[in-house]
Amino acid sequence: MKTSALPRVILLTGIATWVGVCFSSVLPAVPAVSAGRLTAWALASLLFIVSLAWSAGARTRSLIALGGQSVGVVAMVALLCNGYEGLLLVLIAAQLALHDDKRVGLAWIAAQTLALAVVLALHWAPQASLLLTPPYLGFQILMFAAVRLRSELDQKARLAERLRIAQDLHDVLGHHLTALSLNLELAVHEPQDSSRVTIRRAQSLARALLRDVKTLARSASDEVPVDLPLELKQLAHELPRPKLHFACAPDLRIPDAPTSRALFRVVQEIVTNAIRHGAAQNLWIAIEHTANRVILVARDDGEAGVYIVEGFGLGGMRRRLEELGGTLSAAPGTSGGFEVRAELPYARHEAA
Repeated sequence: MKTSALPRVILLTGIATWVGVCFSSVLPAVPAVSAGRLTAWALASLLFIVSLAWSAGARTRSLIALGGQSVGVVAMVALLCNGYEGLLLVLIAAQLALHDDKRVGLAWIAAQTLALAVVLALHWAPQASLLLTPPYLGFQILMFAAVRLRSELDQKARLAERLRIAQDLHDVLGHHLTALSLNLELAVHEPQDSSRVTIRRAQSLARALLRDVKTLARSASDEVPVDLPLELKQLAHELPRPKLHFACAPDLRIPDAPTSRALFRVVQEIVTNAIRHGAAQNLWIAIEHTANRVILVARDDGEAGVYIVEGFGLGGMRRRLEELGGTLSAAPGTSGGFEVRAELPYARHEAA
């Protein structure tokens, strides 16, 4: 579990708790405790807060800084105990939750709690130790579990976002670069007069690629629904092969941006796969919708192997659809080629 610095909330809570413990310990003890003992307590207290500040600025979790905090708290209890110092151990447990190895964290919590119990028993009485130690142990474990769970969820969210960006880049760049390569290859073999049209088409593809990359750079909240009939028509115009045969209602609208964009990305990936892997000459794609589903069926006349290995492209299509409650099936066609069927919920996206 990698973290660059101590979360600000833990640092601020630690400082506030330390200030509270200091006041509650020192003010009642000033008249009755010797100056030497107060000085030793102040040094232990200073050791804790300096170690906390060190931990806050460190790029990785420093066991030395954590050790300084634990030693400081135990020394504070031994010198001038009021029972609230255990709260500082809870803050140490929060920092231990950010360590890579949870076993180290749990062992550390057990060791510092045992040290607290011993010092409390010596300072007050074994009965007081038995009363105070279990709650503080429970608080530490609860804090450890809560912070670790939050950190793991944040890490999973970051990984999911990276995967989404990687998938978008794969789909967008893969499709446009494949189409661009086909057009440039065609232009090389065409007469000079005819090649101008193909080169202009290639230029249009390059502009579309830049536009789509800028779209990916925007946040998801800025997305707008994809006009599928328009985009499919443009898609057919971009490619010299395979010949695309689209069948969908010209007024098909999917107002939900993630759903319409996912469907369009699936179409792009199907086209790219038909070119790269199937050497297809024709690709038929039909999109229709029922009362509660939008259904895409695609088939080509290219080469399809007996065994299908689900790579990043096909796996990405499946993930996109499943995240939105949809399904994907892909298999060699009964009459040759390759067939893909995708379904997505539709009724909840209809306009009111």
